[in-house]
Amino acid sequence: MRTVLLCLAAAYVFGSFCLMVEQKEALRRDGQTVYLALAPRDPRSLFQGDYMALSYEITNEMNHLQLGSSSSQVPTSGVLVISLDNQNIGHFVRIHQEEALAPQEHLLKFHHQDWYVVIGAERYFIPEGSGSSFDKAVFGELKVAPDGTPLLVALCDKDHQPISAPATGFLY
Repeated sequence: MRTVLLCLAAAYVFGSFCLMVEQKEALRRDGQTVYLALAPRDPRSLFQGDYMALSYEITNEMNHLQLGSSSSQVPTSGVLVISLDNQNIGHFVRIHQEEALAPQEHLLKFHHQDWYVVIGAERYFIPEGSGSSFDKAVFGELKVAPDGTPLLVALCDKDHQPISAPATGFLY
């Protein structure tokens, strides 16, 4: 009986993991492409490995909105409404309150973390030693689901071209 329960638990965990991976792959394949302008950021975290800690202009606008208003107007989590321009660059419009969206408007989930508004795509892992290649990053390329769930897929230069790490000659 114990073995059967252990096998069922392992199958459940493995199945849940596979489902999560499939959902992320579907979002990457079918999600709306949105470019968010990057704000000043930490180019590398020395304590947690090679990744860039990102900040977005949209979340900075939300943080300023939060500081300039009473805390009852800005929820601790929710959904932003962003509008996309002709280059798919997202711009903050308002906090979503279940109203209908205009044709160029899309949703983007947010929550608070340590006094700051975040969208859940604030870290971009990079190959070891390639941090200087990403200094020219201007946009974060995200795939966004219809419900506003974001997935960071690339860092891009000013022309929206994804930045890749230089080849090191090592096989991983």
